[in-house]
Amino acid sequence: MSWLSGYGKRITLNINSSLITVALTHFPIYVNLSNSSGITGADVTDVFDVVGNNLETVAFTESDGVTRLYCEVVSWNETTKTAELWVSSSTWVISDSTTTTLFLYYGGTVRDSTYIGWVGSAAAEAVWDANFKLVSHMNDDPDTSHIADSTSNGNDGTKTASNEPIIDTGGKIGSCQLFDGLNDLINTADITVNAKATFEAWIKPTALGNYEFIYKNDEFLLRQSSTFFVFFGNDGTWKNDNSPAHSNINNWSYVAGVWDGTVVEAFSNGVGSGTPAAVGAVTDTANHILIGAALFAAAFVGYIDEVRVSDIDRSDAWVGASYETQRDHLITYSTPEPEHPQSRTWKPTPQIFTKKERILIEHREAFKKFIEFLKVKRGIN
Repeated sequence: MSWLSGYGKRITLNINSSLITVALTHFPIYVNLSNSSGITGADVTDVFDVVGNNLETVAFTESDGVTRLYCEVVSWNETTKTAELWVSSSTWVISDSTTTTLFLYYGGTVRDSTYIGWVGSAAAEAVWDANFKLVSHMNDDPDTSHIADSTSNGNDGTKTASNEPIIDTGGKIGSCQLFDGLNDLINTADITVNAKATFEAWIKPTALGNYEFIYKNDEFLLRQSSTFFVFFGNDGTWKNDNSPAHSNINNWSYVAGVWDGTVVEAFSNGVGSGTPAAVGAVTDTANHILIGAALFAAAFVGYIDEVRVSDIDRSDAWVGASYETQRDHLITYSTPEPEHPQSRTWKPTPQIFTKKERILIEHREAFKKFIEFLKVKRGIN
C-alpha cells in the first residue's frame, strides 16, 4: 500500500458497505474526531496529540493511499480533542458491495490548504456536489445574526435578529439552532427547485403537535406531527406524504422530503414511506426558503441542525446513507499506524568526492596527526 509522502502516521477508515444499498459518487462523509468515533467508538485523539491546532497538516486519501480527498473543517478544538470534518471529492465512489477504505494522514511537516480548509474555503466547497444548493451546519457564522452556507452558492441565512434563534452546543453534530416557536426564523435565499428537489434536516422538537420547520412559499414545506413527519408539495393544490411513524418529542430525528417531479415522499431516519403522493409541476415562486417558519401550522419549537437543500431527487440509497453517516454510524476507525518505516530508517546519502578532493582530505588528516605527534613529543597539552 502506497504512503502519502511527507506524513508520518495514518488512521484507516472503513465504510460499512452493508449500509450502502447503491454505489454513491461524490457523497459527503462525516468524520468525527474524538475519543468515541464511528461504529465502535474508537479513540482517535492521537491526531490532536500530534497535530495540535495545525489542522492543515492533516490529509485524506482514497484507498490507494495517495489520491487526495477534499475536507471541510466545521470545528477543530485541540483542547477538547474534538473535530467535525466532512470529506469527499467529485470522482470518489463509495461501493455497495465491498468495504470502501480511506486514510487519514497526520504527523508530518506538510502544510497544504489545497485539500483541507474551513467552511467557505475552496477546499471545503469541493466536498459538496453541484446539486447541493444549501448546506448549513447551523453554526453562527460570521456572527449571531447569520448562518453560513457551505456550498459555493452563497445562500447564507439571516436570522430574525441576533440570537433569534440562538445557537446551542447540543446539536446532533456539534452546534445547532434553538427556535422558540414565537418569532424565530432563518431566511436563506430564493433557491430554484422547480424540477426536482430534496430537503433534509435533523430536528429535535420540544413540544408535541403540528409544527413546520422548512418552508418555501407556495412550493414545499416540511412539518412535524405528533407521530410522523409530513412533506407537502404544491402543484396548484397542496398534497402531502407522511413518513413512517416515529416518536418525535425530545428526540433527534433525520427528516427528508424528496420530489422527483411527479411524486413527493417523506423520510424518517433514512426510511421512506413507500407510498409517495402524486405532485406534478411546481411553479417557482421566487420566494426564499425559510427555516423555522410556518404556513398552515405553528412555528417550530426546538432544535434544528444540518439543513440541506438539493435541486435533484436524492435516491433512497443517498438518503439512507446520509442518515447513517450523520449519526456517525458508517465508519470504523483503526488504531493509528506507527510512523511509516521509511521515516524511521532514513540514512544520509553518502558523499561522493573527486580524486583531487580525496587527496586534500588525506593531506589534511595527515597534517592533523603530525601536529598531535609534535604536541606529545614536546609535552604540550
